[in-house]
Amino acid sequence: MNDLITVSGISESRTDIITQTTRAVCTIIHEQVPVGVVFDSHFVIAELMKDGGNLYAKFAAFYGTLPAAHSGIAKLIPNCTCCEHLTVNTIARNSVSKNIRDNRTLNAAWIRTAKDCAHVKDGNDAKTEA
Repeated sequence: MNDLITVSGISESRTDIITQTTRAVCTIIHEQVPVGVVFDSHFVIAELMKDGGNLYAKFAAFYGTLPAAHSGIAKLIPNCTCCEHLTVNTIARNSVSKNIRDNRTLNAAWIRTAKDCAHVKDGNDAKTEA
């Protein structure tokens, strides 16, 4: 595989793209998934696609196909390392949800189990609705 990926005329290394995507995935989970709430990769992918999806496009270009890219994103979820307090646990290997094409698919589901990352100030952590 080529070590450089070019999207919109900008080339970046494979390592940089994976590092940026991992950080983005962890940030999405930290900021948008409250502790104790179940989520899946389709939620994370949909959030990565917002704001033009440039990072998503780079990650997808690296993997070559959308199914491979989506699988790659799902594999990043249990390895989030944005801080020592953000943890996620797999709770189901065969949950069902709709993908970006509105098709029902089987995928893993996770639950966020810890909070209070040092880099997140009061009020910036995901909150549960009352």
